[in-house]
Amino acid sequence: MVGMGITVTASLYLFVAESVFGLTDVQASLLLVVFFLSSVIGLPLWMRLAARTEKHKAVCIAVLMSAGSYALYFLVAQFGGFWPFAVAAVINGFAFTAPLVIGRSMTADVVEWELARSGVNRAGLYFGLNAGAYKIGASAATGLAYLLVGLAAGYEAGADNSPEAVQGLLIIFCVLPALLYFATYFAVRNYALTRAVQLQTAEQLSAGTLT
Repeated sequence: MVGMGITVTASLYLFVAESVFGLTDVQASLLLVVFFLSSVIGLPLWMRLAARTEKHKAVCIAVLMSAGSYALYFLVAQFGGFWPFAVAAVINGFAFTAPLVIGRSMTADVVEWELARSGVNRAGLYFGLNAGAYKIGASAATGLAYLLVGLAAGYEAGADNSPEAVQGLLIIFCVLPALLYFATYFAVRNYALTRAVQLQTAEQLSAGTLT
């Protein structure tokens, strides 16, 4: 779901920047740089939050922040221009990498839990499933985004689109990723491998190694 949300955003970003916010190619490219800088700056803070609380709680906060950023995109689109888009991009970018990086750390916890339970190290399987799910979601999202924009919104890249088509593009850009991030929140919020379980797992592995 995270892979789909990210890919929908990436697929429609330039169209939204130019058709909705009226940015030039240079301005849109500059804001991509700002977006990724914000994600780099935000990651250490998310990792610290995960260390102080629980990993899944940090992911929940991050995906809710991501979902909220699309509401901000929609609001600032009513004004248009570089700076309103920049504000939304910074907030969206700040939460961008948290579910990706922390999610892989959570996968490592699953591997350790399985190792302590069965004695079998299935790291390759779990990380392969993680990567495969992301890639499948990302691939499906590209087609879905373009299909919805073309058929539902009637938007055509490079054409003289009607205000209704541009508004449809904006709605799809905002609503689809937001729903995917909300779905991620509900999938992760009751994650069972808490810090207490991780400590218990570590103790079991340590005892097994010593014996």
